Amino acid sequence: MDHHYLPPPLEYKSIPSQEIIYARFMGSPAIGPMKVYPAAEGFALEQRRKLKGPTLEIYTVQRNSNMTTEYLFFLEPMH
Repeated sequence: MDHHYLPPPLEYKSIPSQEIIYARFMGSPAIGPMKVYPAAEGFALEQRRKLKGPTLEIYTVQRNSNMTTEYLFFLEPMH
């Protein structure tokens, strides 16, 4: 499939490779940010990095109605 010709309003965008923190939280997406965001910020500081830009959140509902949220935190070096 050629992703360059997706029907509107979908669009294809290529972004350069970059460092991220990947986190997965199993539970309510309402509680996830209160637990995951501070942990990601702390880990980034330990690695002498800081979070940049928006965080991507990917939600998955399993057959039994349980929720999983995957988080992609983009990183940049500390100045």
